[in-house]
Amino acid sequence: MHSKWTLKRFNPQLQIMSHLLHFARAISLQRPPPSPPLTFLFISSIATIGYHPLHTHSPIVPESRVPIASVLPTGYGEAKYICERMLDATLHLHPTRFRAAALRLGQIAGSARNGHWNPMEHVSFLVKSSQTLGALPNLPGTAGWTTADDVAGTVLDICMQHGDVKLRPIYHVENPVRQPWSHMLSVLADALGIAGDGSGIIPFEEWVGRVRDWKIVEDNRAEGRNPAYLLVDFLEEHFVRMSCGGLLMGTRGARGHSATLSGVLGVEDALIRRFVEGWRGMGFLD
Repeated sequence: MHSKWTLKRFNPQLQIMSHLLHFARAISLQRPPPSPPLTFLFISSIATIGYHPLHTHSPIVPESRVPIASVLPTGYGEAKYICERMLDATLHLHPTRFRAAALRLGQIAGSARNGHWNPMEHVSFLVKSSQTLGALPNLPGTAGWTTADDVAGTVLDICMQHGDVKLRPIYHVENPVRQPWSHMLSVLADALGIAGDGSGIIPFEEWVGRVRDWKIVEDNRAEGRNPAYLLVDFLEEHFVRMSCGGLLMGTRGARGHSATLSGVLGVEDALIRRFVEGWRGMGFLD
């Protein structure tokens, strides 16, 4: 399983993928026949399908290969896409020797057990900047958060499928239970001490403007207090489309091979509050 990935310097990641494919080949050649196919999983990303609905005019993206025009052109998504295609050009050509699959992950939330949510990602940045600004963005539609525990369980379920089970080339790992942003924002506002009315939850465009303006006024402290500024172009251009129901990852195949994902429920209010407390506990939030 290849899951370790940085958010910059993608050429080394492609080299690592190439080395792992050669390693898988070497292992396969050393196994005595008849041996079951060797399982190889690559952890991919929703970024590989970020533009797909713009071309198909449908928000639902099936668990299938896509053209490069579907990829979010950020470097990260394109590198993940190349690795998916590397599987097509190598291990997928030898189904008797390998069971290979790419697992595209949607929004990974924090841990359901301890509330820890990686502070170095865009939702965390959005929450921190909202606390600094004293206002959350009014987001339309629905969210699909999958806890880190359920993501790990789903990946493990697919990895541990019996050797006779043929894996799909592509899986989507995303919570199929969509939840209205309006309710999640009200819970976040209360946990952050932000007014839950029109003064504390403002239009998204206005929120983006405040993020930009705060950087100008408080330039020397912007990165720590207003981290959303670092991703403000991405948030402005892509966040609403990709995180509010404009892109829905089909999960039928993943649910068919994962009892974990097929049993996932929505994120409860208490867990949202636990995420906020987790950010506070690590010093990320005030």
